Amino acid sequence: MKQAKRKTGRILIAAVLSFAMLLSGIHTGNVKQEAMAAETAADELPADVLDYQSTGDICLQIPCEERNGIYFFNRNLLSLYDMDTKKSTLVHTFKHTVSDGRRGAEACYVDGNVLYVLVRSNRGGNMPEIQCYDLAGQTMQKTISAPAENCNTVGVDAKGRIYTSDYKYIYLLDRDGNVLSRAETGYRIYNIAGFDDTNGNFYVESYANWIYWGYDHDMNVLRVGNVSDGKITVDADYNVMLGQRYYSDRARQLEVANSRYILADSGLYSTLYVFDSQKYTPSSEGQTVDFSLVPNVDNALLGIGRTNRDKENQFDRTAAVGTRTVYMPETDSLVSYVDGTSMAEYDLRRKKVVTEVTASHPIFSLMRYGDYVVAIEREDNGFYIEKFLWKKAGKIAITNRQNVLKVGESMVCDVESDGVLDETYTWSTTDSKVASVSRDGKVTACKEGTAVITVKTNSGVSASMELTVVANQGIEAPSENAIHLSGKVTENVSANNYTVWSNVMNSYLAENADGTLTRVEYTGREILLETYAKDAGKLLGSASLPAELDLFGGFYAGEKYNYIVFGNKNPSDSDDMEVMRAVKYSKSWERLSALSWKGCNTYIPFEAGSLRMTEENGKLYIHTCHEMYLSSDGNHHQANMTFVVNEESMSEEQSYYDVMNIAQAGYVSHSFNQFVRTDGKMVYRVDHGDASPRGISITACKVGGDITKVRYTIPISLSRVTGSHYNKTGASVGGFELSADNCLIVGNSVDFGRDCSDSDVRNVFVSVTGKNFDGNSLKWLTDYTKGSKITVRTPQLVKISDEQFLMLWEEKNTEDGTVRTAMLALDGAGNTTSEVVRTNCRLSDCQPIHCLDGIVRWYVSDGNACTMYQVHPLLLGQINVPAESVPTDASSPSPTMKPSPVPTATPTTKPTVSPTVTPTAVPAETLPPVIRETPEPSLEPEETPTAKPYETLEPSVSPDAEKDKETNSVKKVRKGYKVTDKKTKAVYKITGTGKSKTVEYVRSTKKNVSKITIPAKVKLEGQNYKITAIAKNALKNYKKLSYVSIGKNVKKIGEKAFYGCKKLRYIYVKPKNLEAKNIGKQAFGNGYASPRVKSAKSVWRRYAHVLPARGLSKRAVYIINPVKLVL
Repeated sequence: MKQAKRKTGRILIAAVLSFAMLLSGIHTGNVKQEAMAAETAADELPADVLDYQSTGDICLQIPCEERNGIYFFNRNLLSLYDMDTKKSTLVHTFKHTVSDGRRGAEACYVDGNVLYVLVRSNRGGNMPEIQCYDLAGQTMQKTISAPAENCNTVGVDAKGRIYTSDYKYIYLLDRDGNVLSRAETGYRIYNIAGFDDTNGNFYVESYANWIYWGYDHDMNVLRVGNVSDGKITVDADYNVMLGQRYYSDRARQLEVANSRYILADSGLYSTLYVFDSQKYTPSSEGQTVDFSLVPNVDNALLGIGRTNRDKENQFDRTAAVGTRTVYMPETDSLVSYVDGTSMAEYDLRRKKVVTEVTASHPIFSLMRYGDYVVAIEREDNGFYIEKFLWKKAGKIAITNRQNVLKVGESMVCDVESDGVLDETYTWSTTDSKVASVSRDGKVTACKEGTAVITVKTNSGVSASMELTVVANQGIEAPSENAIHLSGKVTENVSANNYTVWSNVMNSYLAENADGTLTRVEYTGREILLETYAKDAGKLLGSASLPAELDLFGGFYAGEKYNYIVFGNKNPSDSDDMEVMRAVKYSKSWERLSALSWKGCNTYIPFEAGSLRMTEENGKLYIHTCHEMYLSSDGNHHQANMTFVVNEESMSEEQSYYDVMNIAQAGYVSHSFNQFVRTDGKMVYRVDHGDASPRGISITACKVGGDITKVRYTIPISLSRVTGSHYNKTGASVGGFELSADNCLIVGNSVDFGRDCSDSDVRNVFVSVTGKNFDGNSLKWLTDYTKGSKITVRTPQLVKISDEQFLMLWEEKNTEDGTVRTAMLALDGAGNTTSEVVRTNCRLSDCQPIHCLDGIVRWYVSDGNACTMYQVHPLLLGQINVPAESVPTDASSPSPTMKPSPVPTATPTTKPTVSPTVTPTAVPAETLPPVIRETPEPSLEPEETPTAKPYETLEPSVSPDAEKDKETNSVKKVRKGYKVTDKKTKAVYKITGTGKSKTVEYVRSTKKNVSKITIPAKVKLEGQNYKITAIAKNALKNYKKLSYVSIGKNVKKIGEKAFYGCKKLRYIYVKPKNLEAKNIGKQAFGNGYASPRVKSAKSVWRRYAHVLPARGLSKRAVYIINPVKLVL
């Protein structure tokens, strides 16, 4: 089955289904009509209808078809907007009947056509009133007195019983206001969201104290209550944190739809969680769990990812009211806001997107009005109203169709519909081996036969066509599937296979513009180049290139240039050691230029992993791995790293190689294999991790965007696989490619869906994940057991087109020792489009390539002979390779790296990207917020225990080549002398001698350094000195400086000390007594737009005033110590 829109899938949280956050990437089903538009353009609302400035104000829109309009309830005023005349009329002002002071309406609840409003008096002693207003008749029905002076909420169930609460109790009243029952809460309730008439449950939005990193956080949370036998109770536990008060909370983040579905809009997690009240089981999210950032929502029916921030990445608390979600009872679906102007309809039974719609302006609220969905929209200071006719198709037809295709041909079918909605279509074929069909209706003929292609809407309307596939005389199988090559004999047979960690690929085959093939192979001392005729395998010429460094990383045949990456070991962890070099060659192998990297937190590059490259828009993306500098636990830990290179200038544009976490940059540790691919819009990276995370992960960033701003998913978790060493995950990854809609990963593994050992029998799989990470499926392609006596090896994947792929893997018979290569055709959704064909071919670390003549080619050398294999992916059944031509078997490469005794530590205090913790927030009207970024669900705790965080030394990509001109050999220093610290290359000026030895930090001689720590003390010429000052212009215009730590003894900072440090995002201010008079003008001027400042809890407020006065951006975020930045 194929779907024209993304399927749902589990991302991070069990049973929580997260949908596309980037709707632009979702296919819409090829509808031959305009995408659904509003019936009319959005109309601007009159200024007096809607004015919303504070989350404390009542702001509610209530559709009323009896009055042909929509009520707008703002503060105390109720106005009716006529949908025909587009004019509004003030119909009622709510005020206390005894004292109509400024407090007025404080809470409200709508039940049918009755609006219940809790009105407060501004005079002590006057009880709040609950006023019941008839919206259809526009009359006040009755007014009853609240049971307590501080009541601030109101709700009404189906039996007409009234609920209200104060700071201590929640009350159950009869229709006349008599108290039937009350329950002590121990917390404040802000909103009574709704009721389930079947089980007596009701749901409230209330206060909770979340203790995180040892600090209190004021949160809005979802809690459940119940009324049974006339007695009211409320649960002490909470299930979802809706938002941090004053920072990520909005009005009415909790609603109940159709008396059944609980809608919890979490500003903290940027997700709308949907619970079925009839299956809801309350469970605590962990009020005192110090490190949990993931909500306990295992019983959620649905999770809809949504954007909650503006263009400047700020959380606007008044950007919306309510959950922006409408329930559609006729289809049991939800229409919900997703991103900016986008909304989508989600089928609750099938858990998938069925319709998407775009509004004219950012969506403020949504409601149902007859056959329409009405959007209230807000942009700048204006409010707008727009209505959308929600009419689905009653009849569809397949157009642009052919009834006969030849093998290998394809066509794209369109759908014609009589509906007005841009609906999702599900495509299917009766025989995928005859004809496959993609989610957007692309049909590909695979072999002779007949198949029926069907398209169906979510509501069940369908259309079909019969397709006949006939032979294609233009497709021919190669005359020989195995060709002997007369070039140099090496040994690479089965070198693609690995059991624990992979190795770099030494063997490559590239097709040239003239149709010839070039063999590129690293032989240990040089790069072997051999050119062959494509058809006969005739050697046309050979040459070699010097290996420029001791280690080989990989080769990439780009569109205009060829690239080879070399590396060096760095045994002393030196920032001055060249550890990696990318060399650019012309297509005729003339060396053009190169880019070197030094330090890069690298002890050994490419170790226990691989290196792969791709290019897009003149940028070369290099994804590889390294053993890092020695950590505080005495180990060189291994992790992945990524570089982006400008292909024309051969200059670095971006890189990451430090200790982070997967949510920050796609950091994986250990990473035992690396892949990188791009579709022109996004760059996707795949890593095989054993600890952080223990699984196979995919990260994605925008082409041309920041490689550390990623989305990620873990389609394959290996957390249940155990063995003799944690490095052993029981899996390997051999191929990663992109189809039109999906990310395809192939590998072999034990059955990781249950508790198992890494030594269990492995089988071959294909994992399919939507490009927007909106769905994942896994398909096992073999089913071997211990009795099968077959060992499957690491598979390879070849992209034929966006919808056609060839998968290959070796199988060894453990009884007779024979090895055969299995081949299988797949479509873009991972469905098999051929039978498994087992051949006498062999595989190597040479990735098979799809050539322009339609043939797939690769080569294998076993130490005795070199063979080129060539197969047609549509004619696998015609492969004929004699057994005597098969290279002899070689064992898969054994791991040579000694596993580190503990997994790589997860996020350290090293600054690289945004903090992933929620620092303590303290509301303040005149001060900047303590935090503006909220943790995302992707920041879950690592799946396996890791070592404690440690700091990694900061390497420099291009250390300053100039030698320090300051003296570094002073034996007897005097006041005013300048001395260079040999260890850090920092220059200090002696400011005090004798008993009071003090120095001033002058500058760093490494201009390209990205991290600088100014300690409390420094040892110079055998003497310890306190660092009490930072000199004028000390680090001015240090362009790559991203982090600075200011020692606790610093009492003075000179003028423009950090001026022009435009990448200085993280500033750790350890002193507690810095005063404005001791900080020079523009000390932090012209810097990063929104830096993070970390300081002691007792002084952050003062620094929030002092530092901006000295040039620091007013958009700075302040992090309270001792909360450690997870960077």
